[in-house]
Amino acid sequence: MLKCFKLLSLITLLYILIVLGSSSVNAQTTCSTPYPMKSYYISPTGSDSNTGIDQSHPIATFNHAWQFLCPGDTLWLMDGTYYQVIEPTINGISGSPITIKALNDGKAIIDGEYIRSTVVIGKNWNDIANYNRDTINPYGNHLTVEGIVAKNSLDAVFVVLARNVILRRCSGYNANTHNNDHVITVWSLGTPAHPANVLVEDCVAAGSGRKMILAYDTYVNVVFRRNFAAWQTWLGDNFCGGYWPQSDGIEIYPKAYEDQPDVLNNSLNENNIQFGLIPDYGTSLSPNPGLRTGNYYYGDMSLGAGMRWDNTQRKFVIATMDNATCTYNGISKPAACANSNCIDLKGNTSYRAGFVIATFGNPLMRNNIFKDLFAYGNAGLGIIAGPWGSSSSNNQLTNSTFIENGQAPACGSTDNCFNWSGSDTISSSLSPFSFVSNLKIGQGTNPAPGTGAQLQYRYIDGV
Repeated sequence: MLKCFKLLSLITLLYILIVLGSSSVNAQTTCSTPYPMKSYYISPTGSDSNTGIDQSHPIATFNHAWQFLCPGDTLWLMDGTYYQVIEPTINGISGSPITIKALNDGKAIIDGEYIRSTVVIGKNWNDIANYNRDTINPYGNHLTVEGIVAKNSLDAVFVVLARNVILRRCSGYNANTHNNDHVITVWSLGTPAHPANVLVEDCVAAGSGRKMILAYDTYVNVVFRRNFAAWQTWLGDNFCGGYWPQSDGIEIYPKAYEDQPDVLNNSLNENNIQFGLIPDYGTSLSPNPGLRTGNYYYGDMSLGAGMRWDNTQRKFVIATMDNATCTYNGISKPAACANSNCIDLKGNTSYRAGFVIATFGNPLMRNNIFKDLFAYGNAGLGIIAGPWGSSSSNNQLTNSTFIENGQAPACGSTDNCFNWSGSDTISSSLSPFSFVSNLKIGQGTNPAPGTGAQLQYRYIDGV
């Protein structure tokens, strides 16, 4: 019996040396410097027994790729549908990110089939004990993802929890429709000492989800640029907020910190397009209290919020809304949300508006600039802003156009909706700004004849 035990111990020891030893050879910790910046290939029809060094010998799984990718390396995704999660457990470094890139844009598809996640960059903060704003995520940092399509996720379609991350030319469709999940979620925390540095550029977010593109509790250098968002549906029966449906388009949603210094928001929302149907807000900043400072919204468009997004988009079919039962776009409020009020389209001016700038909780707004905004054909008003805290200062609204909004049909006596009858904004939404200049407003209580939003640069094929 003793001899058997010794034999088993020896076998176990050999197993540890061979298996764990061979794994450590391929672990990222063995990456040598200077980094050689190699290319590897992966395919749904590949094999993990392949080297992956060329298209003729691709590997098959992302988990295998994480064992040997080093800073500066590129993992090329060959055409096809991948029924697995992209969740890197490795990091690049400054100046040498790890790149995960479609060989042909739009032809590498990650399908979660609603049973698994699709793209997760970083470890979930809720799984990290005692994390704070300065905590650096253990993996997923200095990572670039380009040209892939992800869809049908168990939760969020793209979620960025790490820092120094780029999503570029990616498309996301259909987050979990039951939970508080979004198509593109950025939740990277961050402070001036440890900035988030997240860029989401030239991406599409559409289909189901509570929000299409969201930056939550993420500070310093968050950039949303040239993205397109088109919400379609969300049930929320496992979430059930205070009202239903509770869905937004593109939103920067900072968490309220009492000790937050002025530098911490510092986000850029530039040349994005929000289109159609959304019941809450088209493009928004800050639905909760706290300090909001140093954010820039340049050249953004909000089109047809609260409207159908087919050829009849400007002929919205009003759903019956009351506190007992309601539908939106043909979807009924779930029975699980019986205690949630139906969205009060009549009692709140923010709903189905193009741009909604801090309309809840009287946040303190400082040094935020909104320029070259364009709102057209929204069911509600083109822009709603305020009220803000009494110490708000230096917030600017310039060179912006709000025309042909207030497109929802006139409300009947029993309809739960605001009847703006073609209004673009109201005077109380312009008064909170410290500086207002060169607006073009066609209708409503405060029309303005300025030149409005101006085309300054054209973006053609990446230039």
